[in-house]
Amino acid sequence: MADVSDAKQETALGDVARNIAKCRRALAQLAETCCLAERSTHMGTLMGELEALDRMADQIFENGADARAADGAIEQVGTVGSALGRLYATCCTPTREKLYIIMFKALGEVHIGFWRVKGVSH
Repeated sequence: MADVSDAKQETALGDVARNIAKCRRALAQLAETCCLAERSTHMGTLMGELEALDRMADQIFENGADARAADGAIEQVGTVGSALGRLYATCCTPTREKLYIIMFKALGEVHIGFWRVKGVSH
């Protein structure tokens, strides 16, 4: 992993935490307004994957960043994105598109944040 100052890592992890929280808020709003019960299993999957990502971020913040932890978190961002994409592709109403946009943008920022933790700038 590149030599990254503690301050830069903390800033990046703070950005990660804020964007995960943004995803969680938008997902909660999406879940509250969803009218199809059969989507609840997919919604639950997404919630679980986002929770796992949040735990990974917390562990990195508490224990310090190492390449393996950051790589695992980056991989988890992809897993969350996949679950989010599945919901978006099967959503029956365009009125919730703003919530998906919020989540996709925030997830992209989480991805960038974890790369910054590793010392890679985009």
